[in-house]
Amino acid sequence: MADGDTIILESGEKVRYLGIDAPEIAPDKAGRDCYGEESRKLNRDLVLHQRVSLQYDQEKTDRHGRLLAYVILPDGKCANAVMLRAGCALVYRPPQDFRRLQEFLLLQKEAIRQHRGMWGACPVTPAQSYLGNRGTFVLHRLECSLGKKIAAARRVTFGNRWAGLEQGYRPCRLCKP
Repeated sequence: MADGDTIILESGEKVRYLGIDAPEIAPDKAGRDCYGEESRKLNRDLVLHQRVSLQYDQEKTDRHGRLLAYVILPDGKCANAVMLRAGCALVYRPPQDFRRLQEFLLLQKEAIRQHRGMWGACPVTPAQSYLGNRGTFVLHRLECSLGKKIAAARRVTFGNRWAGLEQGYRPCRLCKP
């Protein structure tokens, strides 16, 4: 078990859950995200020693050579969706959309509004507004050096963090909005 959005098959192949991103786990405290261990635990509870099937979308591999798939559990549920519904992951929008994007956005919105998982457990210092990048779907604080580089045509402003998250923007790893 790698983390909350990656599994390793018996064959040794790595599978990255398509359409989601779980909080990072890292050996050093500075590299860890809030709720990373909880996400990994739920993922482990869902798939460890289970016979899962993989469903592919447009892209079958990522830039790291990992398979990109919806991981289907023995009961027919999609592990990617279970992770989102539990608030253990957020929607990750790759350059090209994927088949279950709208479903995943609804699951994320539901988890946010119900304060499930990381949406209720992880403290965040609010800002007056946030910047989003329409090309990368990354959400930034106004003072973020990466956010300041967003071209005007790609820049969108959100009055609060939740508005950006509910539309599928994911937090910047640098400024952690």
